[in-house]
Amino acid sequence: MNTETKKSGKRIWFAPLLLSLPFLAVIILAAVRFGPTVIKLISVAIKAAVVS
Repeated sequence: MNTETKKSGKRIWFAPLLLSLPFLAVIILAAVRFGPTVIKLISVAIKAAVVS
């Protein structure tokens, strides 16, 4: 009984991780492709936040 709940708990935890893998790959690809632009935008946003 105890091992069964552990198994199902692991499966519940593993499913979203498996589903998020493609999204992670897309995010990483986007980060590599648009990294410098994003960093520039973030630094500009931080500067604007500091100034205001």
